[in-house]
Amino acid sequence: MFPISWWEPGTPSSLDIGDASAILFFLIGLATTAMGMGQWWMKKLKYAIKQEIITATIQIQPTANGGLSLPDVARRLQKVERVLDEVQLQNLETRDIILQVLVDKEVKTKRPRVNKSA
Repeated sequence: MFPISWWEPGTPSSLDIGDASAILFFLIGLATTAMGMGQWWMKKLKYAIKQEIITATIQIQPTANGGLSLPDVARRLQKVERVLDEVQLQNLETRDIILQVLVDKEVKTKRPRVNKSA
């Protein structure tokens, strides 16, 4: 299959084991360089994309737009939630008081039945 001189490096034949190993190491070096450049390029690309996203999504300042920024809306919403919770508690207390008054009134106005059949 392979001539005997193929296994001896440095022989004047057309291709021997030394030439094959040199080609193999060259291809491995080329692939390593390509992978390294690819990783370097990906890091640069990720950095550029990250900077672009940071620039595009700068946090809205609380004093910007005359109080119409997102943090202002969030604070106002929290205040509205607190007020609604308080109103709901007061509503339940008022309901309990009204029910108690109605029950007490019904108990006071109810007259015992007198049996008049005698």
